Amino acid sequence: RAPGGVRGCAGGRICAVPSTLPVDPDDPRIPPLMSAYWSEMAHRYGESDGDTPLVPLHEDTRWLLVQDDTGSVVGCGAVQPLASTVEDAPSHIGEVKRVYVVPGARGHGHSRLLMAHLVQVARSAGYRTLWLDTGTPQHEAIALYERLGWRQIERYGQFAHDERTLCYAFDL
Repeated sequence: RAPGGVRGCAGGRICAVPSTLPVDPDDPRIPPLMSAYWSEMAHRYGESDGDTPLVPLHEDTRWLLVQDDTGSVVGCGAVQPLASTVEDAPSHIGEVKRVYVVPGARGHGHSRLLMAHLVQVARSAGYRTLWLDTGTPQHEAIALYERLGWRQIERYGQFAHDERTLCYAFDL
């Protein structure tokens, strides 16, 4: 790779590398990604869209977008205080939410990059531990989290009653 976040491409051209971009929660690129996320989750879990009202994200949620090597936005993720999901949770625990990469961009390291940068965001926010929830129909996510060293913990949060829910923690 060439210095400065670029890499050499065929024909000696210089190409950008995939990257993350911090954005405000009202960034207009987030809703289309979330719409695709909810549609995919409904399909994976065999439910129709909107059956379960979701707990809204915290006002202090920090969002990242993932851009591929062309600069196109292909995913997103966020970090928020765990206390917004679990009442009276310690302030040193953050929660990863809404991790999503569009199907056509999967398998290129974007999720791994996103998770690494979400950990950096969490550290800069002063969290010492991160938690997240996922589900058994999300095989790729489970494999990613386990490869990255997340450890399974007791179910928590809105879907703690659902046997398909898996929860993980990562010490920063």
